[in-house]
Amino acid sequence: MSWQEIKGLIGTGWFIAPVVFVCWMILGVIAKTMLFRKMRKLAGKTKTRIDDVIIQTLSVPLTILIVFVGLAISEKILPLTGAPARYMSYSMKIILILVVIFFVDQLVKGMIAEYGKSSALKHLSQGAIQGVLRGLIFIIGGIILLGSLGVNITPLVASLGIGSLAVALALQSTLSNLFSGLSISLDRSIQVGDLIKMEDGERGYIENIGWRASRVRLITDDLIVIPNSKLVNSVIKNYEAPEAKTRIYLRCGVHYESDLEEVEKVTLELARKTAKEMDIADETFEPRFRYEGFGGSSIDFCLIMRAQNYFDRLMLTHHMIKRIHKAFDERGINIPYPLRTLDIQPKHEEMLKDLVAGGKEKGNDL
Repeated sequence: MSWQEIKGLIGTGWFIAPVVFVCWMILGVIAKTMLFRKMRKLAGKTKTRIDDVIIQTLSVPLTILIVFVGLAISEKILPLTGAPARYMSYSMKIILILVVIFFVDQLVKGMIAEYGKSSALKHLSQGAIQGVLRGLIFIIGGIILLGSLGVNITPLVASLGIGSLAVALALQSTLSNLFSGLSISLDRSIQVGDLIKMEDGERGYIENIGWRASRVRLITDDLIVIPNSKLVNSVIKNYEAPEAKTRIYLRCGVHYESDLEEVEKVTLELARKTAKEMDIADETFEPRFRYEGFGGSSIDFCLIMRAQNYFDRLMLTHHMIKRIHKAFDERGINIPYPLRTLDIQPKHEEMLKDLVAGGKEKGNDL
């Protein structure tokens, strides 16, 4: 190529376009590096991990986008007409849509991977959730891509709608359990490790919340599997929420002739001492004493304390019954037995006397 031809080429778009593209790439990479350095610095000051996932996911798509913008600028400079111009335009659209699909896919994947470590999603099948979401992203992205290329997507959308309806009807039970499990995990009303009481009265610990069913280990050490759709529609009592600490209500009665002030004082002193000595009791909770009413043979009261968890509540009740019985016995406070008065009519008194006398005579004969 002669010098004259080179000089003539310099003034055309075939020379300017590559120069502009190279300059744009250099400036773009420098700007991206500075921007990401600033973004990482700001993300390090926040507690949330969302910004870190976004920055990590944005790196590759942003690089592709820089290349895309450089090619778009170069395409405007190049003297392209006819078919080459159309092919270049289609290529730009395809690249842009693929970049968006790639970014959304990686963002969803990163979010599930990051929050699946510490959130409720870690107890579900992350592979199934990730597969469903990424499949939807690719399907929607593919439809948008075909539409941008001028393909009539109306029949395809209609076919997908009918197919989706058929699949949904066929997998109604499975999908119900899947979304029920996701609802349980995101709602976090019950979590793995919680002690719950179910509608049938059974108690147990939640061992796993899967995508189809949940496993509960009963306190009898038996394992039951409950479909998520049934679990989400049941009335569940959670002994661990909003906290594991639970109150005990210990009821007792004393004789009508007892000194009620002394009974209250002795009981509260014993409760405070027990709370300090035993780890199963919540020392921060001030025990409460309340008289509840006049019973058939006693004045009834209720002692309120708080245990660290459900099983500690049972053990604390066990120890408090023994300690209260011992303390009352040492101080002469009587816990009465139920008393019953027999009302015998006069016409039956003679008959009872004869029965008793007859029993004594037979005893003497023996």
